Amino acid sequence: NVTAKLPMEFLGEEEKNSLLQSTTDEPFRILLYKMFLFVAIAEGIKSGSLNLKNSYRYRAFNDYMIDISEYIRTKELYLKRYGMDKLRSSIGVLDDLRGELDGIYRNVNNNVIKGINSFFHAKGDGSFIVHTPKLEKREEEDGLNAYLPKEKFIPLIDVLRQIDQLAIFGVKFHHHTRTLHHRAPKSNALYASIIGYGCNISIPKMAKISKGISVHDIDHIRTWYLSPDMLQEANDAVLAFTETLNIPKLFRANPDKNHTASDGQKFNLSVDSLNSGYSFKYFGLGRGVSRYSFLDESHRLFYTTVINASEREAAYVIDGLMHQEVIQSDIHSTDTFGYSEVIFALTHLLGFSFAPRIKN
Repeated sequence: NVTAKLPMEFLGEEEKNSLLQSTTDEPFRILLYKMFLFVAIAEGIKSGSLNLKNSYRYRAFNDYMIDISEYIRTKELYLKRYGMDKLRSSIGVLDDLRGELDGIYRNVNNNVIKGINSFFHAKGDGSFIVHTPKLEKREEEDGLNAYLPKEKFIPLIDVLRQIDQLAIFGVKFHHHTRTLHHRAPKSNALYASIIGYGCNISIPKMAKISKGISVHDIDHIRTWYLSPDMLQEANDAVLAFTETLNIPKLFRANPDKNHTASDGQKFNLSVDSLNSGYSFKYFGLGRGVSRYSFLDESHRLFYTTVINASEREAAYVIDGLMHQEVIQSDIHSTDTFGYSEVIFALTHLLGFSFAPRIKN
């Protein structure tokens, strides 16, 4: 009896009964059972109750943690290596935070009572509204246009070529095979490939609108030279060069602190994707993804990842802040979707100030 060997524990009573209510000669509706099974597997993987041993994203939670025996043996080494000696005692850390938070509450409450805080407005029902101050525009900002070229367009490929000459990011792209690892890609084909991916332009169309570049040239670059790691290294080279310039630092409100921010942008998908998900607010009955990007006050984009549109962005904030060492954040801001109490705690322990803009 095949049905006697099938697992039934994950099914509810109503689902079990529906499997036996067959209108055909078969007493057990095996196709319906498969549907219930696949739905349960998908929900289990998403919730974390079902883990995949050989997966990167869906393994058991403890598999991502340091082994407890190794942690006990090397705890002192970890604390010293990562500058976490002050976090040795959880009781001491919590007492310090409690005292600091109490002082901040008292200061805020006194400013509200004395009318010093002009952004706080109490309502009759006991709730309150906090008004965000408007950004004051400097008079000298309008004069910047006088120094910029008018009615002149610079081809994007020329921009990339000049940046490559200064930041030398092209050398970060190596051939995937060891025997041809030393062979550099054709510059124009590399720039066209980067523009195509960055602007979501297909390979045939990119070749058609590019001079002297064939479909084969772009496809060859895409197949043998482009990878997420190489793109990240090339991007880091541009970021590191930008850090040596003085003009980008003028965008900072505080020259001694780097204020970063992250936000997601939704994109509708017309093809199947493992990262896609439903979000009726943005896609209706369709599916899509969210591109979650990080940038700083100097408008340097230092980390981007693509996530499921139905996922909360807060789970990826720490990834972006800790991903690389070129851009060091002092203060980080998100919207409501990037905020959670856990992020407040983790950013504090890691040495970042977390300042989200939370919707009332």
